Amino acid sequence: MEALSASFRPSKRIRKAAHDSPDLRNRFSRDQAQSRIDATPSLKRHAPELFAKAWQQARRAAQKSFELYDEQVQVPADCPYSIEQVLDPDYFPGSQQASK
Repeated sequence: MEALSASFRPSKRIRKAAHDSPDLRNRFSRDQAQSRIDATPSLKRHAPELFAKAWQQARRAAQKSFELYDEQVQVPADCPYSIEQVLDPDYFPGSQQASK
């Protein structure tokens, strides 16, 4: 969700303390997701549908976050990132790797 918020947030102001960085949360979330996939290989079969569901959940949460800060944002209905990008610990929207 942090990548989604950072990509679409109109205001680039920092909302949280520096020790609560989006980069650290992203890495932790990505590591958790990759660990679950590694521990349960059958998840790979279901990756597209799980990814789509996770996007919708993140989209709703990001929209609520934007609303809390009175930011008018239209989050895309379909995820603009690939599964590989989302799981890549070095990927962050706006980075040099940002193309799909």
